Amino acid sequence: LAYVRHNYLSEGFESSPASLEQDKMSGKKLVLFYADWCGHCKKIKPAWDEAAEKVNAEGETKMIKINCGGKSDEEKELMEKYKIEGYPTIIHFEDGVQASVYEQGREAGDFVSFFSEN
Repeated sequence: LAYVRHNYLSEGFESSPASLEQDKMSGKKLVLFYADWCGHCKKIKPAWDEAAEKVNAEGETKMIKINCGGKSDEEKELMEKYKIEGYPTIIHFEDGVQASVYEQGREAGDFVSFFSEN
């Protein structure tokens, strides 16, 4: 349990191209599309992970990250489907449907506040 708690809560829930469709299906979600080699992504991940630890600890996974920097066929398909042109890109989903590109602040408190908005 400690291993699961550490990997999924303290560092944010990590999805895969195969499971993203299911992972984003219910409720309000933010999905971070990133590349592990991207400097901008490395800069945002500590704030993302801090916020995900708080937001996801409420019982439902609301913040999901997915590494799309390896350029596998599945990653390329995801990038085309969601029109990802650069890293990091954060997309807001409502019940599995893409609602918008998240363009608000990128500090931990900004992500947490996003989920407290009506």
